[in-house]
Amino acid sequence: MISKHINPDLTLRGLPSLHAIRAFVAAAKHQSFTRAAESLCVTQAAISRQIKELEDEFKTNLFVRTGRSVTLTSAGSILFQTAEQSLDNISQATEKIRSGKNHKRPVTLTCSSLLSRLFIVPRLPTFAHYNSDIEVRLKTTRNAFTPEQGTQPDFFITNRISVPGYISTPLVTDNLYPVCSPNYAEEHVYDGSVKSITSGALLSLLNHSSELTDEHMEWSTWLEYHKLGKDLKLEQTTNIITDDYSTLIDFAINHQGVALGWHTQVAPLIANGNLINPFKELSTIHETKLYLAMKLEKINDKACLRFHLWFAEQFNAIDKRSLPPMS
Repeated sequence: MISKHINPDLTLRGLPSLHAIRAFVAAAKHQSFTRAAESLCVTQAAISRQIKELEDEFKTNLFVRTGRSVTLTSAGSILFQTAEQSLDNISQATEKIRSGKNHKRPVTLTCSSLLSRLFIVPRLPTFAHYNSDIEVRLKTTRNAFTPEQGTQPDFFITNRISVPGYISTPLVTDNLYPVCSPNYAEEHVYDGSVKSITSGALLSLLNHSSELTDEHMEWSTWLEYHKLGKDLKLEQTTNIITDDYSTLIDFAINHQGVALGWHTQVAPLIANGNLINPFKELSTIHETKLYLAMKLEKINDKACLRFHLWFAEQFNAIDKRSLPPMS
């Protein structure tokens, strides 16, 4: 019997090397060829070679090299969005086959490290207890209200009502106000007025740091909001500065100055006495609406719908009009 001729599978033949894709995803995640090599237990030269193979194959650069770090180009972002999810799917299938058990349905959530630590992590065990068939994959980001470049989680918290590829559900109206440690407030004899705010150090993020411009208000903008910018002389009286919001709040906890804090993120620290709002004359300071963005393609996914319902309920428990007690 003559066997039937099989035509070449042009789709499979046209795919790049899986090893090269794995190296690319690692480099994109770590923004470094060196750290990517360490994470995969290979040499940096191997990572560089595999990335070059991909770039030669695509005839375009996938990364912008700046010193020891790398960032994705527009072409790299397109590849990363699909490649990361594909490798995640392969990893899940591998784990399922090896374990011989039904694999849990994954749900990915991206949020800031501070919100994760103070608000979400304490509540997740309850969800896990009643939803043992769902695996919540919590990914933290330095950006308060946007995922990292090139990632597409199932859910993320945002201050934008419209996000391409997502549907947004209102969560809460958040407030922004100054916070510092009780000891720091006592040492600097704040009299409760806004004008006394400059008697101490004003903690701020590095100018134009990453994508935080839409999410973090500078002191000059905040004071101008209260029509005080022209009356007060601002001086940076601390030699400690950071580009990470979570670290900024940690500085405030450790008596290094006054920071601007979002209520949903600093309220637990005020409740346990680590922080206070030392300025009594300020009630409603600055507001922004927060939304839970859910990927449109997951709108009929039962695991995502259950998580969406539970997560929204957690924020509904917050008194939307409340501000933390003034000292």
